[in-house]
Amino acid sequence: MTRAQFHRLRSMEVDPRIGGVGARRERQPLVQPSEPQDSVGGAVLVGLVHRVDALLPGLARTLDSLANVTDEDLRPSPDRAPRLVHSERLRVPVWWWVGLAAVTGIVVAQGVMVGASWWLWLLVVLVPALLAWLFVKVSTERIEVEADGQGGGTLYAGQARLPFEAISRSAVVPATAKQAAMGRQLDPEAFVVHRGYIPTMVIVVLDDPLDPTPYWLVSTRDPEGLAAALPDNDYS
Repeated sequence: MTRAQFHRLRSMEVDPRIGGVGARRERQPLVQPSEPQDSVGGAVLVGLVHRVDALLPGLARTLDSLANVTDEDLRPSPDRAPRLVHSERLRVPVWWWVGLAAVTGIVVAQGVMVGASWWLWLLVVLVPALLAWLFVKVSTERIEVEADGQGGGTLYAGQARLPFEAISRSAVVPATAKQAAMGRQLDPEAFVVHRGYIPTMVIVVLDDPLDPTPYWLVSTRDPEGLAAALPDNDYS
């Protein structure tokens, strides 16, 4: 090969896509470079800042509403307000009134027949009136239970009240066990609402370390209904 042919061969352009002598193929990277980590983190941070900015107005409104809360707002809603689930009045039996009326009538008839003096007529008026007042007074005692449906409530026996939180358990005292419950088994510190003309009772055991009363013993004509209205029993 002459010198002129050699120079002519070197001056020829070779396509880089064609392998050959003097041709060097450039390697393409297998993995394209990704964006720098700093730019990705910055984008995430900017997004979080925008989201916080969007939440701040709502948070401010919530705080303002909480600042304006009053005692009226903290009261339970009407659907959760305590409602009466058991109520009864410990009235005297009807036959007591019938007996009082019958005895009064007989005494009046006898007084008319014998021509009773004025003081006898005074007794005929005062004694029945006094007994009638006593019957009404005794019959005003009420046993009531209020419950809110959420586990809270109160037992009322006359002027006394007992919250559900202080009740451990309750049970029915049948007529056959009443004499023992009101006799030798009665704890002197127990709270008792007793009416001799009502045969059944309910015992309510307390669990209150601040109250020395061990239990309540309450007369009721509906012991199962009263026990079912109280917490922690076998009747609900």
